[in-house]
Amino acid sequence: MLGFAFSLLIIRFDLAIPFTFNILFIIPASFLCSLIDKRFTCLAYVIPMLYLLNKVFLGVGLEDKWFILPYANFIVLVGVLHMTEGMMTVLYRHQDHEIIIAYKGNSLVGGYHTYKKWFIPLLLFYIKEIYLPIIIVLVYAEDTFMMEPSYKTGIMGSAILLYGIIISLLGYLSIKGHFPVQLAIICMPILHEMLFEISRNMENRKSEMK
Repeated sequence: MLGFAFSLLIIRFDLAIPFTFNILFIIPASFLCSLIDKRFTCLAYVIPMLYLLNKVFLGVGLEDKWFILPYANFIVLVGVLHMTEGMMTVLYRHQDHEIIIAYKGNSLVGGYHTYKKWFIPLLLFYIKEIYLPIIIVLVYAEDTFMMEPSYKTGIMGSAILLYGIIISLLGYLSIKGHFPVQLAIICMPILHEMLFEISRNMENRKSEMK
């Protein structure tokens, strides 16, 4: 249902992305990012990396044929995907928790691991005014050792939703020429890293209170 609603919004506001061969470079770029850290497979990191490569090629005087993408539209896409993930995480915050035991420092502690996966159909790309339906896989994974898993999942889902709204707005303003694409690109990974920082701080504060 969310996929259908967001697809209508993408079409209504003319945010769909024309499918070109260059888009396929996202796949190897995502793989290379995963070699650094699995979380870097998220488009919030992959798209800025491709944008950086584009600027590097142009900066050294090389003709760039491969990394030319509608970056402002992809910023909106990153926002929409995180809005969807945030909503689904909040709605299903009471599900998919399992008990885990792990070492924290020298201590063996118990906690919860949350893992959620959704397959969302979206109309994101088009070829000659024909919209192409694709399936997007969204994954939410989180561990907590200091609080109820549904409580933390609800907070993190809300934070992800807020991130998605902010990035979608920045992308839309970039498309309309009211916000620099470069600055929106920089905001994507920085604000995304703040989500992980929020999660860590929640655990640390609860630990200090005990």
